[in-house]
Amino acid sequence: KQGFTIIESNCELALVALDAEKTELVTALNNTSDTTQAFVLNLEAFNIETKKASVYRTSKTEDCQPVLSREIKNKSFTYSAPAQSLTTVIIELSQGR
Repeated sequence: KQGFTIIESNCELALVALDAEKTELVTALNNTSDTTQAFVLNLEAFNIETKKASVYRTSKTEDCQPVLSREIKNKSFTYSAPAQSLTTVIIELSQGR
C-alpha cells in the first residue's frame, strides 16, 4: 500500500510493511511450493491492539478471499498457507509501534 514502509524479515517468502501512523502491520506470505507451508510471525516488537488478525488468501480457486480471522497468542501469529497461495495478514497495532 502507498505510504507503508517495508520492514526487514528473516523469511524470503514474507513481505512485511508498516503504515506511516504505525497502526497497521501488513504481511504477505507467499507459498510457491506444492505443499502446505507453516509461517510463524513474531510480533514482540509491536504493540498489539487486537487478539485477531484479518486474513485474505489468493490461490487458483480464491481471489483475495477473506479467511476466518486467526488468533494472535503470546505476540505470535501462526498460519499454515496452502500450496501455491498468497496470503495477506492484517494486524491492527496500538499507537506508536
